[in-house]
Amino acid sequence: MSKVLVLGTGCIGAVYACLLSRVDQARVTCVCRSNYDSVKTRGLKISSSIFGDLQARPMVVRNVEEAVSKADEPFDFVVVSTKATDSVTKSVIQQIKSVLTSKQTSIVLIQNGLGVEKPFHKAFPETTIISGVTYLPTTQVSPGVFVHSEVEILHLGLYPSSSSSSSSSSSSLAAPSSSSKPPPLVNFAELVRQGGATARIHDDVQAERWCKIVANGTVNPICALSRCRDRKLVEMSSLAISLFREVMLEIAAVAASAGYSHVVTSDVVEAQLSRTLSRPPPGVQPSMMSDALEERPMEVQAIVGEIVKIAGEKGIHIPRLETLYVLLEGLDQALRSDT
Repeated sequence: MSKVLVLGTGCIGAVYACLLSRVDQARVTCVCRSNYDSVKTRGLKISSSIFGDLQARPMVVRNVEEAVSKADEPFDFVVVSTKATDSVTKSVIQQIKSVLTSKQTSIVLIQNGLGVEKPFHKAFPETTIISGVTYLPTTQVSPGVFVHSEVEILHLGLYPSSSSSSSSSSSSLAAPSSSSKPPPLVNFAELVRQGGATARIHDDVQAERWCKIVANGTVNPICALSRCRDRKLVEMSSLAISLFREVMLEIAAVAASAGYSHVVTSDVVEAQLSRTLSRPPPGVQPSMMSDALEERPMEVQAIVGEIVKIAGEKGIHIPRLETLYVLLEGLDQALRSDT
């Protein structure tokens, strides 16, 4: 029996909690905050174009301390799917210290952006960290009720990828010896698959982070600052497509400087742009835009700031991204001042 604690039962955490709850060999506990009463009373409900209608009744707690007090054994996985802001990350690290009392427990980070693993690895250098990059467009329409559509995939890999525990190839990770206990990465991926979802193991999952950030680092800031969904902005302005493409190409240049030119190619840029343009109007409301509209702090550093930082270190010229970053920092500071 694998014991899973989900911290951050918003859109991403809720879907994976619901899917993992379908697995006979998994016991799921969810830490809920704003949607605690609804999830405690009615459980999680997902309406998905891929999975159909899903319902789950995991154990629901208000905080990590309650989860620990009710657990008779250490958790195998702590799934962190919270916002990747500095303040939230610091809070999460403080909270999960009481969970990480056994080498049996691994951290699974399913968050947006680049560099999200660094603070967790610094705080818990002896703990296995599994980094997850997901494509799972989901919206919470009411507390504990979610709508998911378009695509579903979870890319997984160990962090850091150069650690001795990740020296095996992807094929060997995917097919461990029957005489040995599967490592945490393989175990978690198998749980996700048993829940009906798609999980792919990578030797270096950072390549997938860079591929996703091409779109995420473009659409998120532009939509947040314009307060327009992506397709709506394209319909409104003849310059929008060019802006999207040029920002994506700047991100690709930074990815190349970081050693990922073979992954983040011009074809990837065009594919990510086509994905945006193929959506029916008005398009998606990305997470950063949602945060801006709700006057919540945004994931500026994880989604844009880390790219700008690497570009500065490598001497890459990214005038559009730098402009977006400055404006986002200003907006984020204004939102934080009001909260």
